[in-house]
Amino acid sequence: MITSLDRTHAGFYRCIVRNRMGALLQRQTEVQVAYVGGPADPIAPTIIVPPRNTSVVAGTSEVTMEPLIKLHIIWKKDGVPLSSGISDYSRRLTILNPALSDSGYYECEAVLRSSSVPAVAEGAYLSVLEPPQFVKEPERHITAEMEKVVAIPCQAKGVPPPEMAWYKDAALIHLEKLSRFQLLADGSLQISGLVPDDTGMFQCFARNAAGEVQTTTYLAVTSIAPNITRGPQDSTVIDGMSVILNCETSGAPRPAITWQKDAPWTVLLASVDPELTSVVVRGLVPARSYQFRLCAVNDVGRGQFSKDTERVSLPEEPPSAPPQNVIASGRTNQSIMIQWQPPPESHQNGVLKGYIIRYCLAGLPVGYQFKNITNADVNNLLLEDLIIWTNYEIEVAAYNSAGLGVYSMKVTEWTLQGVPTVPPGNVQTEATNSTTIRFTWNPPSPQFINGINQGYKLIAWEPEHEEEATVVTVRPNFQDSVHVGYVAGLRKFAEYFTSVLCFTTPGDGPRSPPQLTLQAPPDVAPANVTLRTASETSLWLRWMPLLEQEYNGNPDSVGYRIRYARWDGRGQPAVHVIHDRVEREFTIEDLEEWTQYRVQVQAFNAIGSGPWSHSVVGRTRESVPSSGPSNVSALATSSSSMLVRWSDIPEADCNGLILGYKVMYKEKDSEARVRFWLAEGNASRSAQLSGLGKYTLYEIRVLAFTRIGDGVPSRPPILERTLDDGG
Repeated sequence: MITSLDRTHAGFYRCIVRNRMGALLQRQTEVQVAYVGGPADPIAPTIIVPPRNTSVVAGTSEVTMEPLIKLHIIWKKDGVPLSSGISDYSRRLTILNPALSDSGYYECEAVLRSSSVPAVAEGAYLSVLEPPQFVKEPERHITAEMEKVVAIPCQAKGVPPPEMAWYKDAALIHLEKLSRFQLLADGSLQISGLVPDDTGMFQCFARNAAGEVQTTTYLAVTSIAPNITRGPQDSTVIDGMSVILNCETSGAPRPAITWQKDAPWTVLLASVDPELTSVVVRGLVPARSYQFRLCAVNDVGRGQFSKDTERVSLPEEPPSAPPQNVIASGRTNQSIMIQWQPPPESHQNGVLKGYIIRYCLAGLPVGYQFKNITNADVNNLLLEDLIIWTNYEIEVAAYNSAGLGVYSMKVTEWTLQGVPTVPPGNVQTEATNSTTIRFTWNPPSPQFINGINQGYKLIAWEPEHEEEATVVTVRPNFQDSVHVGYVAGLRKFAEYFTSVLCFTTPGDGPRSPPQLTLQAPPDVAPANVTLRTASETSLWLRWMPLLEQEYNGNPDSVGYRIRYARWDGRGQPAVHVIHDRVEREFTIEDLEEWTQYRVQVQAFNAIGSGPWSHSVVGRTRESVPSSGPSNVSALATSSSSMLVRWSDIPEADCNGLILGYKVMYKEKDSEARVRFWLAEGNASRSAQLSGLGKYTLYEIRVLAFTRIGDGVPSRPPILERTLDDGG
């Protein structure tokens, strides 16, 4: 194609075609340029392929917009001409490290210089995306009371604006089905009327086309034992007036309040033997003061009560009930918050002095550790210096001056997740093609993951450019001991450092030691492989050389390897190496005659060898047998005849299809010409010679023949004499 034709383009044009055989084909044509009716009419510029709408993530190394057009080109962004990033004769606009400000409408305008022909323009939109980023996150641990309303904050930004999704204990929350749950305008989650089952791990995900981020928090819903925070006060009023008695309480759920006036005496023993003068009263509450009174009862009725006794105070005893509402919640990856309420007042059996907390690893035969709270008003404790992401059993008991009370039921709780402390093991990498690296690795031991394995990050970066690393996230595979992943889209023929890390919700673990991964060997085999007979001892092999984009390496290092062997498996395979990347044929020589061979071709570069091509089979050309029949023998049957026998020629020496045999014979030490007796057919194994001389010694040999000719006669010659008839 000749653009902007003028008189300088006039002349003869010749097309020359050559091939490897040296043939030359030439054709020529003449181009004449003439102006008709004055100056040539201008041809309007044409945009053959316009730029296309493109979306990229902010910070991408570069983005290119390229039309295929003719003539002078002007680039504009939102109508403003551009001067930077333009290359390839203005056909290409490249924007390095695109940012949000680079979003807009880009237009290429084709202009025919010094002409009144109007310009043409085509454009496309560039959208620069920004991955989500949190601008507000919840605290690691949130505590809220039953029946209250809690809002868990979570707000993110990005381009396009991210969609928010909430998970509880790794299960998606279907907000449309839960009336108590509401997604607020900024992405936060509001829960109304809290219940104990709302306790758990909440995850907030922000997603858009450029990526995804997540954050977590633990919500603990607490229930609080009833407590009278302000009781009624003694009051004196004038008869007939009203009085207000106040009673304020706390607790979750909200306690019910009942009122009593002049609580009655309790009958402890309803029937006492009249002969007794003393009794033992049981079932009293320790550390309480009691008064007693008596009355006599007969068949007529009950008499008057005696005077009240003086108050009797019982001694203290250890608390007979455990603390109530014991709950535990992980605060950090090495701490757990434990909370409780005192035992019921009727079971405290004295003035509480404090609490003992004992804890140990859940499900393991290990001893307890203890914490002593010496202030009875304290009802929580932060257990610290625990093991990351480990389940603990915790119990609480109250004590007073009389001793330690009953331990509560065991509660179990995990410390929060941490990051892995060791990298994946046995990391291996290899380049599978010019732009992809294959990773294999073993997962870290679970005890060092310190949480729920969220997956792995495969990292590849060019030397001196670690800040521009390519990172691919791979989900965990809990079934296989060896994990496999790929990083694709890398720069062709480049060297890369590679590493793998394991991550949990809190963050990334350490990377595996960097490995240097080189360019890949070829990933395709030569195509169109054919094999033809060249001669009795050679075959002609041809193939299609690899295309340049299939080299996967330095073109100067590319060559071919030929492997060939006998089809029947005899002998050892042979290999020949060709160091010319454009070579497409080779003659395999020094083969055996009339033998079938199997041949394959593979390409290689400086890194290694590619796959072998499919096998092709060929046979060398037929030749004459290279040895004579074996076990040749002769037996005289008369004075003028004898029987000659022989065995097969070794198969390796046939060198073709045996058509028959020839028996060579002549008188011993005679100058006469050798005579031949023909035995046709490859099944012939004997011949009856006749017309021989009487009592004459003959020298005999046998040869086989193919369609090509006679083979080698048998050796050594055998001697046999015809019979003497005695006449």
